[in-house]
Amino acid sequence: MTANRLLLVLGLLIVALAGVAWWWATMHRPPPPPPAMLDAGAPPASKPIPTVTVAKAEGLVEVRRQGSDRWEAVTLGAVLAQADAIRTGAAGTVELEAGGNTVSLLSGTDVKVAELTADLTRYLLGSGLVAGAAPGAAGRTLQVDVDGTDVAVSASVGAFRMSSNGAGTVAVAAQEGDVRVAAKGKVVVLRRGERSLVLPGGAPSDATPIATSLLLKVAWPKQRETNKRVVTITGRTEAGALVFALGRPVAVGADGAFTQSVTLPEGESRLDVAAVDVSGNDRREAGPAIMVDSKGASSRFDTDDLWKTKP
Repeated sequence: MTANRLLLVLGLLIVALAGVAWWWATMHRPPPPPPAMLDAGAPPASKPIPTVTVAKAEGLVEVRRQGSDRWEAVTLGAVLAQADAIRTGAAGTVELEAGGNTVSLLSGTDVKVAELTADLTRYLLGSGLVAGAAPGAAGRTLQVDVDGTDVAVSASVGAFRMSSNGAGTVAVAAQEGDVRVAAKGKVVVLRRGERSLVLPGGAPSDATPIATSLLLKVAWPKQRETNKRVVTITGRTEAGALVFALGRPVAVGADGAFTQSVTLPEGESRLDVAAVDVSGNDRREAGPAIMVDSKGASSRFDTDDLWKTKP
């Protein structure tokens, strides 16, 4: 074999050995590490479901727990669960707080906790007047529905007052922000200083300015002595207003008319009627002193002056 051929063979052998070495190194190389995962941060924490707490209470305030028929006095700081009901008596008021949203119940008002979620606190109003405030805390919406109707009042950032006569008449006034009033497929958005009225079975009226005064007319009995302990008070106020006779709620019709029988004790009693509306107006009429003498005095009530305008 010539020198040149020997060099060629050695060269080919070296190349072959190098290829085998490369193959061996490649086959036995450890796998590359997995690509680094980008840290997207911890998943956002879910918003907690708030509890309804009795923040303030004055006078007669009672609660009825879900599944119970018994009303019991409420205590400050008490927690209400879903489906619990709360009511106020004569001169009673209460404020409920849930996740930054509040509702205040005036005298003669009953409300049920209808729904509690991370984003919504919903109450069911039977009758009476409530004031709601939603400052926008944690994006929670405050909603008050009216029992027996499809009326729903809600605000995410706003404040409102609303009343229900328990028979389908609902009045709403916005104090701050935007307040939605929905019924019968119609939605009206109220802004500060506007109000809307919903009559039984109807849709909310278009927004109008809040009222600056409140009508209240009462027919007082002319007879000052009677042998009957039950007297009847008749009168008229604005539609959507609430009326109280001797501090007790009076049923008011959709047209604002009311008739209420009141039981008086033996002896002298002074009649009085008060009215309040969602615009923040209130009116009180003081009546005469009535002497109840069950031994024989009789009386006749004259309502001819009901519609006469006072000078």
